[in-house]
Amino acid sequence: MQPTGEQTAGIEFETLRSYTWWVALTAAHPFARLKSLTLEKLVAEPLIALRHKDYSEYHRILERIFAPASAKPLIAVECDSASSLIMEVEAGHGIAVVTANLKLMVASVFSTDHWPA
Repeated sequence: MQPTGEQTAGIEFETLRSYTWWVALTAAHPFARLKSLTLEKLVAEPLIALRHKDYSEYHRILERIFAPASAKPLIAVECDSASSLIMEVEAGHGIAVVTANLKLMVASVFSTDHWPA
């Protein structure tokens, strides 16, 4: 994460760690049977996301992920925590784009190793 705005003027940032991004979906989702997933397929899906008010960097990352498809994410539900995000995915309300950290925490939701970009 890198802060933006005037408060960061003159501050240099260095990447300490980067994470792989994954698509979280239920085993019942039609994408679960696919061997790979394109970004073009992902843009039409309802997305479960972390709440923009609390996770603005996450939304900037989503915008960068969806930019090659010239699309904005179709956000169906915003959640206040990772656990509520996973509950929404498990309930079948959409899919989520998350880091590998979350994949390790809740492997039951990740029926495949799809990543579109």
